[in-house]
Amino acid sequence: MESLSDRGPKRPERKGAETSTYRLESGAPTVELIWTHAAARESNERVPGRAVVLLSGWGNTRLASMEDLPQAFADNSHSETYTLIPRTQERGEKGAGENVNLLYEEARAVAQFIKDKGIKDVTLAGHSMGADRAVDVAAILQDDPDVKVNGLVLMGPIGLHEKDPIDLAKTFVAHTGGVPSFIAPDVPRISKDVKDSSAEDAPYIRGLAKNEAARKSPVEQTAAEIASVGTWDGILSQIAEVGRSWGPGVSFWRRLKSDITDMAARNPRMETVNVPIVLIAGSNDPVADHEKIMPAEEEQKMRKEMGEEPGQRKDLAAREQYLQKNLFKSSPYVRMIVPEKMGNHLVQIFRPEAVAKTSLYLLDRYKRRAKEGAA
Repeated sequence: MESLSDRGPKRPERKGAETSTYRLESGAPTVELIWTHAAARESNERVPGRAVVLLSGWGNTRLASMEDLPQAFADNSHSETYTLIPRTQERGEKGAGENVNLLYEEARAVAQFIKDKGIKDVTLAGHSMGADRAVDVAAILQDDPDVKVNGLVLMGPIGLHEKDPIDLAKTFVAHTGGVPSFIAPDVPRISKDVKDSSAEDAPYIRGLAKNEAARKSPVEQTAAEIASVGTWDGILSQIAEVGRSWGPGVSFWRRLKSDITDMAARNPRMETVNVPIVLIAGSNDPVADHEKIMPAEEEQKMRKEMGEEPGQRKDLAAREQYLQKNLFKSSPYVRMIVPEKMGNHLVQIFRPEAVAKTSLYLLDRYKRRAKEGAA
């Protein structure tokens, strides 16, 4: 993988974003990484060489809705966060990628970026399509002598099982509010979660104000405000993609088809990943359906076999056993969390502090226990 960072195109999608470019030895494809950087606000707590690398999901190339989450990861890991959007320039071009797994090549570029930045101790995190890429990056780096992969945080992950591309696209668009409610009415909408969380009798969600009058600080946002930023982020990202493809022509639609096809495929490398994993799939997320990842019937059966008694839940243990047997066969630790509050496909932008703090805590706890067990 050749780095073209010094002469790659500089087209940052928002203020503060930078671009690095990588190309395969064969000359194609060319992978462009749009990235931003956030550092822990308590500078005296930062650990040199340590970082979280966060891979954003599809349709978020502006990164406008990905500001609070990187900061939360940086603060809670006492390090820094690099948020990346990989984009293969040849996606959508006729003949490009016919015998190349573009998602994997994008992951190779991310792995090289990590090494170029001198990161020695990395936690990989990804949302949706970014989670699929994060699995690939972990598989690439886990045996690299120069980089230690602390763990993998998968938020609303896709790529864990095969999906029909058309069904995936329809579910995603309906869930995020891209079509009227009479289209795919059985798909839960993020807009309903936003409305419910704003009601006077809604349960308290830390860091999320019900309305303007309920703000605990000037920077605290309501769910409606966050949803608005996320919606415009997606819309403007796609407008930019159309423009980048020289108008709404063939190239844009080929690129879109390539993205969806890659997202719908099952990632074979998840079976080889040998690092600890935290998986977050919301209870109301039809894109990363938690019941398809961990079937409820299987979970109940395993909890019963484990001798679960009142007051002694075995849900986390049952999920770990199932996921290690069926998906992450080489991982020593898998914790699957199913959030109820704002448990949609964008839970990480509505509850960034909770997502970052919980996932990093679980990885750190595993690390401490593994060290104690080896002593």
